[in-house]
Amino acid sequence: MQEKIQKEKSRVILLSIFSNLVLVIVKLSIGLMTGLISIVAEALHSANDLLASLVAYFGVRGSLKPPDRDHQYGHGKIEMVTGWIENILILLVGAGIIYEGVRKLIKGSHAEMVEIGIGVMILSGVVNWFISVFLIKKGKELRSVGIEVDGEHLRADVITSAGIAAALIVMKFTGWKWLDPAGAIFVGIWVLGIFFRLSSTLLHH
Repeated sequence: MQEKIQKEKSRVILLSIFSNLVLVIVKLSIGLMTGLISIVAEALHSANDLLASLVAYFGVRGSLKPPDRDHQYGHGKIEMVTGWIENILILLVGAGIIYEGVRKLIKGSHAEMVEIGIGVMILSGVVNWFISVFLIKKGKELRSVGIEVDGEHLRADVITSAGIAAALIVMKFTGWKWLDPAGAIFVGIWVLGIFFRLSSTLLHH
């Protein structure tokens, strides 16, 4: 029974890995093509989610191993350790995004094809909303910290995607180029907020 549950956890996380991989490729391609640093920041955010999903996947796979001489009660705690690894990744990515946003704000933005960027952010938000709801629900059902944390990552993407889309819409109609790097800084601050919230969650498990 326990092995069946662990295998279901693996399948759920594989869905997250696939969706994150697609979103990273799309966001990074569009961000580099348009010069929109806020979308590049969102691509890094999604790349962090992808790495987190991979860490969670291998954590779940590791917890499938039966007890041995060194782990007499099994390998279940591996999932908790990988949850902390995911959270450290969030901290590093958040700090890096803020740094790049500030640098671009000082240097100036030369973005173009803003409409494409808006469309990508809206699409990303919708996709991540459905997948995050599914992951968080499954995480609770399967009592998996790794899957819940993964779902929280994607839920954060929904908020940041909406914020970036709104900023780009305003920029489109006003010509305020500073909104692009400001949007990237917003993403970075939001990511750091997720780090602190998830730290609290992990400490209480």
